[in-house]
Amino acid sequence: MRAVFIGCVESSWRLLEVLLASDSIDVCGVVTRSASKFNTDFCSLEPLAAQASIPVFIDDGNNQQAMAD
Repeated sequence: MRAVFIGCVESSWRLLEVLLASDSIDVCGVVTRSASKFNTDFCSLEPLAAQASIPVFIDDGNNQQAMAD
C-alpha cells in the first residue's frame, strides 16, 4: 500500500518511524509544518523524511490546493 503521511507532533514522528519500517506500507510523501504556534509537542517530520529520501511538502499556510498538487 502506498501512503502519504501528514503530521507535525512527536507522536506523528513515532508513527512515521513505524510505517517506514513496515514492509507492507510504502510512504511516498510527507506533509508537515516548519513551526507551530499551538502544538507544544511540535515536531517537523522533514528530517525523518529526508533520511528516508521521501518527498516533503511543508504546509505552513494550510493551502489545500497546493497540498493536493
